[in-house]
Amino acid sequence: MRKYSNNLAFTDLLFNLLIGFTSLLLIAFLLINPIAEEGKIDPRSEFIITSSWDDESAIDIDLWIKGPDDTIVGFPSKDGRYMVLERDDLGDTNDLIQLNGDTILIQRNLETLSINAIVPGEYIVTVHNYSTSVSNENEEYPTPVTIDIMDMNPISLDMSRTVKVRLKEEVSVFSFMVDEDGNIYDMNDQIDVKIRPKKDGSRTFRNGNGVE
Repeated sequence: MRKYSNNLAFTDLLFNLLIGFTSLLLIAFLLINPIAEEGKIDPRSEFIITSSWDDESAIDIDLWIKGPDDTIVGFPSKDGRYMVLERDDLGDTNDLIQLNGDTILIQRNLETLSINAIVPGEYIVTVHNYSTSVSNENEEYPTPVTIDIMDMNPISLDMSRTVKVRLKEEVSVFSFMVDEDGNIYDMNDQIDVKIRPKKDGSRTFRNGNGVE
């Protein structure tokens, strides 16, 4: 009888130790999990910037943006952490897609760029006429491009501007400021700023002289 009692007590001890160990693991997991939550990126967009031009045009217009920390986003570098080029449109290139054996033509010239976090400071937006698949299509006649910026919280159109861009030309669109609460102010469509990196890695800033 005493041997049975000793075995039962030992079993109870092991069971209690197992419960304690399991509880410690659960507590440790709960303590670690909030740290992972803090590192999550909120996919919600604060602002959306679009550029659009004639849907039947063969011209490839590129949208560019420079953020307050000098991060530049465009087609060669689409992901700038808080700024992302969501759609890089190539004019009439890739307008034909195959679906269930059928060829479908999608004529929509539209580039989309999102700002996914509130980073206070100045933003600069430009467009560049990269290329055309039709010879001499745009050398004499500049292409009208409409650029819109929308605040997504709540949804509202902050500015819309149409500029004309010749082949291989970069045109300044506008600059704007964002405050700590995510409000846009000081919209300026009279700027002359080039932000697209050159082949040698340099950039042309204000007044076109390579110096800010």
